[in-house]
Amino acid sequence: MYQAGHYGTALVAYAPLGTAVALGGHETAAILGALACVALSTLPDCDQRVPLVEHRGPTHSLAFALLVGAGLAGISATLVGADSPLFGAGLVGFAFLVGALSICSHLLADALTPMGIRPL
Repeated sequence: MYQAGHYGTALVAYAPLGTAVALGGHETAAILGALACVALSTLPDCDQRVPLVEHRGPTHSLAFALLVGAGLAGISATLVGADSPLFGAGLVGFAFLVGALSICSHLLADALTPMGIRPL
């Protein structure tokens, strides 16, 4: 799939989560989540530039989606620090969802192509 297609798929997948976050009074987080989701939506295709890594191989898996989600959650946990445990936990969970969702949207889009994927 083309890059623009992955951007669109990521935004469609993120829309329900972003809407819920925005309606919950966290408009800035919703916008940042959308930007992060779009930015990460083509990350699985980095395998095309990495030697010895098969295209649509390990970066096109559910494990990679969980890894990206955990990485984004870890970054947000570090940025939030220990200021507010309740806000921090919500932000970390939101970051995990954004990271995993962006990769899962990529997998879904590639699954629709003739070449397909093997996500497990």
